Amino acid sequence: MKPGDRVACISFDFCGTCDMCRRGLTTGCPNVRAIPFLMDGAYADNVLVTALMACPFDESVSFAEATLAEPAANGYGAAEHGRIYPGEHVVVIGPRSIGLLALQAAKIGAPETLTMLGTRAERLQLATKLGATQVVHVREVDPYEAVMNITDGHGADVVILCAGTEDVWDTSSKILAF
Repeated sequence: MKPGDRVACISFDFCGTCDMCRRGLTTGCPNVRAIPFLMDGAYADNVLVTALMACPFDESVSFAEATLAEPAANGYGAAEHGRIYPGEHVVVIGPRSIGLLALQAAKIGAPETLTMLGTRAERLQLATKLGATQVVHVREVDPYEAVMNITDGHGADVVILCAGTEDVWDTSSKILAF
């Protein structure tokens, strides 16, 4: 890369040498520095980042499209860490940008059911268009009962949390199959 190249960046920097980094688990690096917590950035016009953080893209990708690189990586990473196998029951909680991107990534694993839980009807509709086999509006239907009905009492093999409210932690622990 050289000055002036078009790049998107991931929001954290890691050392690349610790045990976690060498295992490919860079988000567990004890030396991690993240924008905006330990590094300047986020809404700045210019940000100085390490080469490890920069992801070059060419003229065929607009800056608007490139803004999806980091949330898409989050969504994909969440689905990948779930290790989804064909025939499993997968639930994604939180149909915002990362949740919708995680939903699409989860489809790669060919789950039997791919359920999106959320609170906004328009986002749940979008989840259906993007591949959810079922959607559950958690303010209208009990999410535990809905997931148990969808999975014939089995529960979710994988839950991908893309919402940060306290109640989603409770919901995810209840719907997860053990």
